[in-house]
Amino acid sequence: MGRGDEPSYDPLLWGNSPFVAEGRRVQNKLATIVFSVLYGGVFLGSFCAYHNANPKFFELDDKFLNDPANCPIDTSHRRLLEAHDQPRFEASDFASHAVAWLIISILASTAIAAAFLHLVRHHAHSLARLTIGFQMAVPATAATMFLLSGSFGPALLSGAFAALTFAVFYMWRREIGVASTLLSVAGHGLAANANLIGMTIALNIGSVFFVLPPLVGAILGFSVGDVVPNPMRENREACVDEFGVGVTCCAWQPRTGAMVYIGLAGLVAGWTMLALNQIWVYTVSGTVAQWYFSPPGTSVTGNAARSFKHAITTSLGTNIFAGLILTITNLIKQQQQQDQQNGNFSFFGFIASCLASLYEYLTKFATVFAAISGDDLLTSGRRVTDLLMRSMLEAFATTVWFPSAVMSLASVTLSALWGGAVWASYRYLHHPGGVEEKYPQSNAIVLGVLVGVVTFFVLSFLMNVLLSVLDSVFVCFAIDKDRQTVANAEMYEALLGAMEKRESDSGRGVGVVFEGPDGGLGYGRA
Repeated sequence: MGRGDEPSYDPLLWGNSPFVAEGRRVQNKLATIVFSVLYGGVFLGSFCAYHNANPKFFELDDKFLNDPANCPIDTSHRRLLEAHDQPRFEASDFASHAVAWLIISILASTAIAAAFLHLVRHHAHSLARLTIGFQMAVPATAATMFLLSGSFGPALLSGAFAALTFAVFYMWRREIGVASTLLSVAGHGLAANANLIGMTIALNIGSVFFVLPPLVGAILGFSVGDVVPNPMRENREACVDEFGVGVTCCAWQPRTGAMVYIGLAGLVAGWTMLALNQIWVYTVSGTVAQWYFSPPGTSVTGNAARSFKHAITTSLGTNIFAGLILTITNLIKQQQQQDQQNGNFSFFGFIASCLASLYEYLTKFATVFAAISGDDLLTSGRRVTDLLMRSMLEAFATTVWFPSAVMSLASVTLSALWGGAVWASYRYLHHPGGVEEKYPQSNAIVLGVLVGVVTFFVLSFLMNVLLSVLDSVFVCFAIDKDRQTVANAEMYEALLGAMEKRESDSGRGVGVVFEGPDGGLGYGRA
């Protein structure tokens, strides 16, 4: 569906394009000022923390913390609890036998990523079916194995879970079908803007240099403290807790002022990471929008560079403000999860967590719209919400959850299959009891886990790019539909087909694409 072989076209010459290429004003200046002050304060505070660091912090290890002389309560000595098991895994043994396997398997994961993208583009529905089948096969297989071994209780639970999984996917079969179509659209959109992958890698690498200062500051702030007796000892002579279980004799306790600085540095670090992520979302969205709205028969050049320039200049405050909103929503959801884990359910906390999730999704689409229009974040949020609610609220709800869920399940499934294949191959070729390799089974397990994790990381990276492209294409399609125009007939036809699947079931009429007297394409209801 790409249009990469057409003559180039300068987006600055566009006439009535929804994408605003020039004349943008600086937005959300206050957010930029506040962030700059806090970031600069944390950066300067790291130097103060370095000069006030306790040298003992850099000596902390098990031997130091287990020596009661370093944090004496009295002159008594600690009862040493010696219990060392024979190690069943050695890093040197793994390095000498399995590193080559690890490197080759990781390199092969890039081929899996390429195959994954091909499946998303051309066989999204088959990929969804394979993923769902795997999700149902795992508990069904476990139920069968438990039943054959005579464990009827676990077999019943596994079978019930498999049946519940089947029922859920069956009820959501229509939404999953729509999500598969949307993912295919995202795959074609990414293929038409392949430079987004390299640009995303470059942005992620560059982001490290901005995230490191507040993280280093937090670590240095933690070094401003003292060695104290472990609070779990509760002034006992022996280094044990109230149940008689051995604990370290000493603990590290940062000072009060340092704790305040650590909290601020952690907040700034989180805000920085999310703001940088919004810059990435903004750049991807602007790049895709320029391609989507380019005149037929042309291709766009310099679209990624143009969008990135907008992201770090006129819309820098917009991305920083969006990062702040996401930071707050993450804190609210983390607090709610922590309360649930501690058994402290709060109705107001639950409502706050739901509202936080809603604002998180709205912020995502507001950033996409800001990349197209150049508006500030709040204006973009209002405009994109009105846009979606006017004509496609149900389709909007579908894009919020189902494509991400299908992609996540597919990433987990492929990662688990590849990690399991590497584990099985290594275990088969390296038999236990060999003279040179001490722990082949442990090495096989570690190798399989590492390969699975790395593969999941690679696929998750690709998944995030695809979902960001999908969000951008979807908003562009919404703008087209609202204006009753067709800027990209191929994308429009695919997305219109996805909407038709939903609207046909609700009895609402579906619009049609027509050619006007001037030869242009338009949209309307029959």
